[in-house]
Amino acid sequence: MKFFAVHISDLESEAFTIASADQVATWLFLHALCAKQMNSGRIEGAKRMPPKFWQRHGIEAPDILRQPSPLWEWEGDDLRLSPYDIEGERITSKKIEGGRKGGKARAAQRWRKNESAESSPSRTPKGTGGSSPDAPDPSSTQSELIEPEQTTPQSPQKGAMPAELVPIWEAYPATGRNRSTREKARRAWQRLSPRPDPAEVLRVLQLWKTEEQWTKDAGKFVPACDLWIKNRGWQDEPAQAERPVVDIGGRKPKTLSLDPPASR
Repeated sequence: MKFFAVHISDLESEAFTIASADQVATWLFLHALCAKQMNSGRIEGAKRMPPKFWQRHGIEAPDILRQPSPLWEWEGDDLRLSPYDIEGERITSKKIEGGRKGGKARAAQRWRKNESAESSPSRTPKGTGGSSPDAPDPSSTQSELIEPEQTTPQSPQKGAMPAELVPIWEAYPATGRNRSTREKARRAWQRLSPRPDPAEVLRVLQLWKTEEQWTKDAGKFVPACDLWIKNRGWQDEPAQAERPVVDIGGRKPKTLSLDPPASR
């Protein structure tokens, strides 16, 4: 959704009365995130999200989410907002789905019209005295005028993973794949709009695979593949620490250590 509604009755409820100003502001940013994802007010895997994810969505101090609040609650690793405009999301979802079906129906009608025009037999010029040896057999022409639905290009098989997603799925850490499924990853990928560049996704994924956050404890903190895709994890590129290099008069440069000297 590109916008969301906040009912006045919610703003006047006891939850907003006892919540702090920072919690109300955080709730608004969380509500906007949920509205964009259309996730019914539930952010899956929120506890495993890095700070950059929250900062990218307007929450500069993610530690506030750990504090008890009447505006949200933790359910395992998931964060659920309360209140949340679920009914407004449901209405918007039905309108989007209706628009998609209407677009497909109009496209099918245009296809039938074009197909009928191309497959219609041409008229025989006057004075030809019958059909020529090269003229098409009327019976074969009629057999080609089949129902358009039988020749309509078929959509990709349900459950088939898009070709551009296959290398991303195969390169994703095994622990993250085990927490997900190919079908969940496929659905998360196809819901992205606009669709990202697969090469860029793979590039950032390779960086995350070497990050301590993903490698420690046998990959315990690697998010499920579908959640990483859903939350556009490639937009949170891990910071690569660089150490300055000192030029010492043409001799071989040495890496300057940033670690504090050991106490004697």
